[in-house]
Amino acid sequence: MEENVKVPFWQKTWFIVLACIFVPPAGLALLWVAKKGGQTLRIVLTVILVFYSFGWLSALFGGGSSTSTEQSVAETEVTSTNETNEQSAADKAAEEQAAAEQAAAEQAAAEAAANQPTMGEKNALRKADDYLAFTAFSYSGLIGQLEYEGYSTEEATYAVDNCGADWNEQAAKKAQQ
Repeated sequence: MEENVKVPFWQKTWFIVLACIFVPPAGLALLWVAKKGGQTLRIVLTVILVFYSFGWLSALFGGGSSTSTEQSVAETEVTSTNETNEQSAADKAAEEQAAAEQAAAEQAAAEAAANQPTMGEKNALRKADDYLAFTAFSYSGLIGQLEYEGYSTEEATYAVDNCGADWNEQAAKKAQQ
């Protein structure tokens, strides 16, 4: 004979399903206490209910309606977009300034390198000073002498332009000789 065993309401399937929907943490506990369904089914439902419970608990304790949450998310996205745009503009300006500074530094280095005399120009200048200390020369005569010594026209011209000679004085000395 069948015995009518009275099952408490909280162990009935319909109550456990409602508890899982409306109060997921309690439904999860009841699912395991009442041992409804097989173990595999309970594990699968547990995983699903854990994720559902996180959403349910965050909505419960989140402190606001979903509309204000959506507004917060939208405001956060707008703010982060504005900050990103401002940061991008600042980054762009900084990159442009760095590029301009680098170009200026490269140009200054190129000018400095161009203004630096070559070894041949330095040697020609030293030789021009030696000649001027020994005897008087005209501008073109000193260039010719340095070219005769084997310096190029550019090196000889650099040396004569930068030797610091007073050509009027040199002409007077030449006239006395």
